[in-house]
Amino acid sequence: MNYVGLDIHTENIVYTVLSDDGNEKMRGKIVNDIEYIIKFLRNFENEDLFVIKSTGFYEPIYDTIESKGFKVKLANPLKVKLIAESRIKNDKIDSEILARLLKNNWVPESYVPNKKIMEIRRIVRTRINLKRVSTNFKNRIYMELKRLKIDYDGNLFTLEGKHFLRSFK
Repeated sequence: MNYVGLDIHTENIVYTVLSDDGNEKMRGKIVNDIEYIIKFLRNFENEDLFVIKSTGFYEPIYDTIESKGFKVKLANPLKVKLIAESRIKNDKIDSEILARLLKNNWVPESYVPNKKIMEIRRIVRTRINLKRVSTNFKNRIYMELKRLKIDYDGNLFTLEGKHFLRSFK
């Protein structure tokens, strides 16, 4: 059995593979791209275990590893840091720490919701973000009218307010 620690970054993934006896079998870097990840996974057997930290954009990588029949654990990054306080910090050490935690069954796991919950969360995050953008845009319009010393007593974003705004064409 192999224990694979993956440290995910925007452009690449740093990995460390430990054998059953804890010796390092492989260490390296692959491009953070699904096709490259699938090719990388061909080096492993179904009983091999994987661990990644739940930081950044881990979901596509998690889903890819899981869809290929591998067991993958999602590590809580704050708890990993507490467990594995290391004076020397670099990506190779991060991937090795993850692999060693996995080998010793010490991975502080994060909750992984099912696909439906993940999709609902994405939709809610998107809605919150769109609402934030909309509010920001509306505030910019109010500030521009204030700068131009144009007064309007009502809500600019009702039907009547929109007619008022269109009158400035």
